Amino acid sequence: MVQGVEGNKYAIGYFGFAYYKGEGSNLKALSINGIEPNEKTAEDGSYPLSRPLFIYSDAGIMKAKPQVGAFIRYYIENVNSVIDTVGYFPVSQETANKNMQLWEEAMKP
Repeated sequence: MVQGVEGNKYAIGYFGFAYYKGEGSNLKALSINGIEPNEKTAEDGSYPLSRPLFIYSDAGIMKAKPQVGAFIRYYIENVNSVIDTVGYFPVSQETANKNMQLWEEAMKP
């Protein structure tokens, strides 16, 4: 989609900021009500089109299949160290702590 939008000066596209950062030399990211899309406005939710990414699992599945629980724990512990390499924004420390707390609660026997 990025290439299609870049190739037409009248085109409008809606896609993740990562695509804009990676391919956006000929694109213009729009501010909404004076709020620019960037890491700060994505993290604090003030940019109206920002949205979080989620992974989901059921506690029963994580307990029945330890590899699922292990993967989710690994993800929570390591996502911020690699997420910027694909153009996404890291989660806040508060969110990371909350995610780990939820994982620990889900894994209780």
